[in-house]
Amino acid sequence: LTPTRGITFTIGTYLSSIILVMVQVLVLFLIAFFGFASYMMNNLLLVLPIIFILASIFIFLGISIGYLFKSEETAIIGSVSLCIIFLIASELILPIETLPKMVSMFTSFNPFVLGETILRKLIIFELPIMSVIKETAILGGYAIIAFFLALFGQKRLKKDL
Repeated sequence: LTPTRGITFTIGTYLSSIILVMVQVLVLFLIAFFGFASYMMNNLLLVLPIIFILASIFIFLGISIGYLFKSEETAIIGSVSLCIIFLIASELILPIETLPKMVSMFTSFNPFVLGETILRKLIIFELPIMSVIKETAILGGYAIIAFFLALFGQKRLKKDL
């Protein structure tokens, strides 16, 4: 009933989503630690900020998609389509090295691929954070761009009403 600024509403949506995601990540880490006696905990303090940045990117993209489409059905179709694009443009289906050079270059900047590369370097190879600083900076830039996309989408929605 009270007038709320658009950024307050967007930040509130983001905070509730990030809290939920971080609880889910905590549960997964507890399962990995107690269930698998994983060596993943060696670089836990390096992995958590990367997961936070990745979650922020995808949360803000989801908020943007929600503001972009007028109905719930089209927003779901848009988000599933974006997920499929990220999935196809990752190493999960086809190795990036087998793609043509130009496609491979663009695919390597996919946030899903960047996050997977960073986490592999930190968890499996136990490399220091300085070895992934470039990829982390790119992910940080994506998070900032996604945040502004969400704000733009919210302002656009407000104008349409």
